[in-house]
Amino acid sequence: VKQNTAYDIRLSLVVSEICIRDSISVLDDIAAARAHGDLEDGPFASIATKLEETLKTRFELERYGAEGDDFDPALHDALMATTSADVDHPVIGQVLTSGYRRGDRVVRAAKVLVNNPE
Repeated sequence: VKQNTAYDIRLSLVVSEICIRDSISVLDDIAAARAHGDLEDGPFASIATKLEETLKTRFELERYGAEGDDFDPALHDALMATTSADVDHPVIGQVLTSGYRRGDRVVRAAKVLVNNPE
C-alpha cells in the first residue's frame, strides 16, 4: 500500500508539472493581451486574473524578470547584449519573454536583452 501511495504522489507531481509547463504559453498570451490593453475589464479579464492567481497560490508559479533587474545567468537567458554608460554591472535592458519559477526552481528562464557596462 505504501508503494502505491508513493507512486501516486510522484505521478501527481509529474502531471502537475506538465500542466504548469503547458499553461505558460497561455500566461504569455494573457500578458500580451494586457500589454495591448485588451484585458482591462470584462469576463475574460476576470477569468485571466483568476487563472494567474490560482497558479500562483496553489502551485507557487511566479512570473519574474523586469527591466533594470540585475542580470543573473541562473535566471535569465541573454539573447542579445549591448553596452551602456548608464550601468556599472550587467542589468536587464529589456525582457523579451518573462521567466517563471516555482519557489527557488526555474520553470522557464526569462529571455532578455542585457545592458553591459562600457
